[in-house]
Amino acid sequence: DESHFYLPHLDLLDDEDQLLAGGQRVATVLLYLTTVPESAGGATRIHSLDVNVQPVAGTALAWCNVKSNGLPDFDSKHAALPLKKEKYIQPATKDADDPKTISSRVEKICVNCWIRAFPGASEL
Repeated sequence: DESHFYLPHLDLLDDEDQLLAGGQRVATVLLYLTTVPESAGGATRIHSLDVNVQPVAGTALAWCNVKSNGLPDFDSKHAALPLKKEKYIQPATKDADDPKTISSRVEKICVNCWIRAFPGASEL
C-alpha cells in the first residue's frame, strides 16, 4: 500500500462562493521542511514539464495557478507522488549504545502557501 499522495490537480478555485470569500489562488509556494530520498518516492510531479521534484529540506517550489488574464493555467496541474512503503524506512545515525537509532521513518513534511487575489483587486 502506498500512502500520502494527491492525485493530479489544480490549486485554483472554481467555486464562486469560495472565490468571493477567500479570493483566487493565483499562485502556490510549496516549502519542503524535510528531505525525502529519491528511492522513497514522495516527489511533486509537474505534468506539463514531465518533471518530478524531490523534496529537499529548506527548498521551495513555486508556480502560477492562473494566467495574467485570470484564466486557469492548466499547465500548473501537479500531483504529490506517494511514498513507497517498501522503502519507507531509511538508515538513521547509528548509535552503538542505542539499538533504537538503527532506522527511522521517512516523512514528507511541507507547507503549502497560496497567494490570493480578490475579484477586482487589480482596480484598487
